[in-house]
Amino acid sequence: MRQSCVVHGVQFSDDDPHPSVEWQEWGFRYKIVAAHQGGIPIEWTLGIRGTSIFWQEGPYADTWLGGMVGFGLPEAGKHQVFAILALKKGDGSVADQEKLEQGFSVAEALMYRTVYEDKDILNTIHYLPGALTKGDTILSRYLQFLRSYPRAHPSAAFIH
Repeated sequence: MRQSCVVHGVQFSDDDPHPSVEWQEWGFRYKIVAAHQGGIPIEWTLGIRGTSIFWQEGPYADTWLGGMVGFGLPEAGKHQVFAILALKKGDGSVADQEKLEQGFSVAEALMYRTVYEDKDILNTIHYLPGALTKGDTILSRYLQFLRSYPRAHPSAAFIH
């Protein structure tokens, strides 16, 4: 089993996640087993819904966390990020409350670090037809998904 590294320093246990991607009408999802930055074990299910919502859930070390990020595009080359985090609530004891607060601090730092690492990529990336590689199989399929995604034109009735 070969390990691969990506932008966030994640070391995947599998060579290629593409066979495990479940494509759905409004997006996709798949599971990863990996070591995150610092060797922290993760077993996440993650995906994209629609054109601009990323979500993930699963254990990060010994804490379950979920996260969702919605992206806005206020102008070319600029992303707005709207994020939420969720952690599993404990039994309400003082010890569990302390663990929850510590877990939230870790999850919040992870979210900020991840968004910061993605910022320049998201604001400058451009895809060229024919420039994708075999390692871009999921991205290629997602770009096809985006091209066929329903588009709205709410002002159509007002244009003559």
